[in-house]
Amino acid sequence: MEYAERFAITFDGESYRFEEYRYDKLLDAVNYAKQQPLKRHSEGGNARAGAKKVLHRQEVLNAEHMDDEELYLEAAHEVESDRKDPALWVKVMALTEGNEEKAKYLYVKLKVEKLTRNKAEETSVVNKKTFDEFDNKYIPVAEYAKNKNITEERIIAMIRDGSYVGQIKDKVWYVSREGTSNVVSSGVTSRSQTSTSVTAKTFDVYHHAAHGYEVVKRGFSWPAFLFTAIWAFVKKMWVHGSILLGVLFVLTFVESGFAQEGSTDGVLVMLVAQLIFYVICGSQGNDWRRVDLVKRGYDKLFAVNAESPDDAIVFAVKKDTG
Repeated sequence: MEYAERFAITFDGESYRFEEYRYDKLLDAVNYAKQQPLKRHSEGGNARAGAKKVLHRQEVLNAEHMDDEELYLEAAHEVESDRKDPALWVKVMALTEGNEEKAKYLYVKLKVEKLTRNKAEETSVVNKKTFDEFDNKYIPVAEYAKNKNITEERIIAMIRDGSYVGQIKDKVWYVSREGTSNVVSSGVTSRSQTSTSVTAKTFDVYHHAAHGYEVVKRGFSWPAFLFTAIWAFVKKMWVHGSILLGVLFVLTFVESGFAQEGSTDGVLVMLVAQLIFYVICGSQGNDWRRVDLVKRGYDKLFAVNAESPDDAIVFAVKKDTG
């Protein structure tokens, strides 16, 4: 019998035996067997057989999880009580041709199988419910980015800085289907904001069906002032970048000529000219970019007050989806 072998319990027709002990009830034998430490047998001709028996119990008990043992114990309690499943008891009595002791062993075995199936089904239902709840709340960043025409990197960055609600699950980034965490109707408030008031900037929001959202700050552009042609190329303003690079080359070349001639006044004039050039880039850069976006097929949507370009895009996406 599988159950008897599991705990090395036998039945001699009158009582249940575990090692040298006898019990009237199977449950008592099971409880005692579970409580006993494994013994080493070393006496006489029974040493080899005893060791084999102990090792068998060691392997079986080590292989079983606690949950499995608890199920067997529950089934053993049930078969010795008045709470037996009537239908199952009739079935095992029929299968064992009325042998009540054999029927008890078979009842325990079938009951454990049934309990195991029920437990697996309950776990499956819980897992499915958890998955459904997560799936209803979150969407993969890759899918969200495709739907909103925003790069995955930008969404992940906004999750990390608190603009979006999201998390990693099974090494995949997910974002809340609601997207933003703290966008308000008049603009966007960053999680990093403290009690100190932060002056919001005004951004113009543009959208392209294939390329997504772009925002342009109103006012002076420090990146254009500091990096001129490099800034233009980064923004994909190829014509502007080429012109700025050419102007910068001419100014630098003329300055070098004055320097070689030793003309201090000439060098000073060219330095002033370069400064004026940088100021023009900074003051006009964002206007150039607005014109370039429209030429490339972007539509201007609206203006929004926000603390950063990413916050402005967060608001634009929420307004678009809301």
